[in-house]
Amino acid sequence: MDAGVAVRSGALVVRVQDVGAEWEVRHVSDSVGALLGLPAAEVVGRQGVWEARIHDQDRGRALRAAQSALEGETSSVEYRIQHADGTWRWVLDHMSPPDEPLAHPTTLTCVSLDITERRTREDALRRQVEALQRSNRDLEQFAHIASHDLSEPLRMVSSYTQIIADRYGERLDEAGLELLAFAVEGAHRMQAMVKGLLDYSRLGQGERVLQAVDTLAVAQAARAALRLSLEEAGAELEIGELPTVPGTESQLFTLFQNLVANAVKFRREGVAPRIRTCATREDEHWRFEVEDNGIGIPPEAYERVFQIFQRLHGREQYAGTGLGLALCRRIVERHGGRIGIAPAEEHGTRFWFTLPADAPAAPAGESV
Repeated sequence: MDAGVAVRSGALVVRVQDVGAEWEVRHVSDSVGALLGLPAAEVVGRQGVWEARIHDQDRGRALRAAQSALEGETSSVEYRIQHADGTWRWVLDHMSPPDEPLAHPTTLTCVSLDITERRTREDALRRQVEALQRSNRDLEQFAHIASHDLSEPLRMVSSYTQIIADRYGERLDEAGLELLAFAVEGAHRMQAMVKGLLDYSRLGQGERVLQAVDTLAVAQAARAALRLSLEEAGAELEIGELPTVPGTESQLFTLFQNLVANAVKFRREGVAPRIRTCATREDEHWRFEVEDNGIGIPPEAYERVFQIFQRLHGREQYAGTGLGLALCRRIVERHGGRIGIAPAEEHGTRFWFTLPADAPAAPAGESV
């Protein structure tokens, strides 16, 4: 046994315990004594020295793992143990059962690893994640409250500017009419942005219960909702065989509607839109595609277009709030999938997204 191993974070510590009926440590390597900040001589032959230094919250779990090893089952356990200087060290024990379980005297072989630094990093990362989650929740709540509270005054501004245009438009000169038109258009645009922001923030509110969703029916419903814009553009929407997946029907409807509407909006001048949807199974997910023959998206903008309020074109070219694709990403990620863009086979854009084929493991009816 190598008794000269220095104890440091990540150092391998080997101890051999000859545990009698009274749980007395009969032999221990010097390296384990160093873990406690004590010489091995102060550990050997003294009943309960090791156990007494285990953190109160961890002691029961550590001793249960040792008991399992004594009964013939290889076990592992992480726990805190106190160094002589008062600090706490994290230890990972791998315990091998004796040749004759519960025989007396019993030899229990344990390989320990000082994992203090690893646990410190994990704890720091967990705190950062928790802080980020709290921040995200606060931002979602702020966005929800702000957009909700802005809706009413914006509605009033929009309504009254429209009334002014209707009632007093004839009294205004050309410059006045132009300024009023700017005010009406700006109010309408702000209303659309606030509504989009409210829809975006609502996706993070409350719990989500997964149900079996027929995505073929959802895509057909999206086509029906967009019938007028499809007809006006002379667009052809081909819907392939689509599967049933666990999800939220209203959100998946919004996803398909936004992607198809996006394909209709960003069409090439003089070219009738041709849109195709399909799905293929890939391991534990379904991969969906919505492909069009429109103006396309440059590769350097593939990530940017999914960011909130990001636009590649001016409003004079294409109307919109810059929230549609951000909403699509939020929906897909909330369902446990991913979304991205690839070039179409000829000209245009191919949006792809994945959705889990099966619901995550959870009791029936539980929300996720």
